[in-house]
Amino acid sequence: MVEFEMMREILARRRTIFSLFHTAVLACGFGCMDLASAQPQDLYPSKPIRVVVPYPPGGSTDIAARLVFQRVAEIIKQPVFIDNKSGGGGNIGALEVARSAPDGYTLLVATTQHAINMTLITNMRYDVRKSFAPISPISEGPLLLVTGNSQPFRNVKDVIEAAKSGKVTFATAGNGGSVHLAGELFNRMANVKMVPIPFRGSMPALTDVMSGEVTVMIDSMLSSMPFVTSGKLKALAITSPTRSKLLPSVPTVAESGMPGYEVTAWNGVLAPAGTPPPIVARLNSALTVVLQSAEVKERFKTLGSYRNQTLLMDSEYF
Repeated sequence: MVEFEMMREILARRRTIFSLFHTAVLACGFGCMDLASAQPQDLYPSKPIRVVVPYPPGGSTDIAARLVFQRVAEIIKQPVFIDNKSGGGGNIGALEVARSAPDGYTLLVATTQHAINMTLITNMRYDVRKSFAPISPISEGPLLLVTGNSQPFRNVKDVIEAAKSGKVTFATAGNGGSVHLAGELFNRMANVKMVPIPFRGSMPALTDVMSGEVTVMIDSMLSSMPFVTSGKLKALAITSPTRSKLLPSVPTVAESGMPGYEVTAWNGVLAPAGTPPPIVARLNSALTVVLQSAEVKERFKTLGSYRNQTLLMDSEYF
């Protein structure tokens, strides 16, 4: 029971960083605009910006970053390139950004895992709450329990029955991330033992699920949804408290026999601590324009993700 409660607490740690984003948005909304008007931003940006995605290409974080920053580049009139620095559960890329000059030219796309790491790792070489200046959340969304077409499973009950006999493996995008802990939470609540198989990112993990090498995966809807809609994966359940309008026939894990099961994943943009407020304001403004555009909102919607407006406006959320 203690381990179960700890797991639930770890998954809830996303709110710690969410509160930082909330503070940044309020600050930019009420303070940075005046500061920006007092200090012209003609010199920023004056060169390309590097955005560190601390995971391999093709995963949910990479998809979100490329979707958003391609359009940010058009607004700020400077190239923005994605630098995939994977490894260490997202910590290698995060540490590099934390140690970078606070000048707005090196940014990090942080995820749920960076909040989780605060709990799981005792010798962190940076403090996610102190080493970064929050700029803006990008998206949040549920995960999907998916399996390959060669697997016999039709629903969560089938997976649980097979797992009781020790015949189920589940892919993860690395140890300790939201995908991994979502599977372990499933194990605890269903009282089964699916065996985790770690991969370096979602794309290689999903590939092995599609081929049948690994039985199932509970992956971000952002990265798994294209394979579901193309018929390459079967969606057995969704981890949100209610069904998705995109997949109305797919039940929630909670309604499939595990009441209370809920997992979401998020990502957002951070800069090194000490980045000047006018630069934070400039980046926040560009990101807000992009994320509120009809094109980007529709694209995220088709992938089952969204920008959490409650997060931006309601401090009680935290």
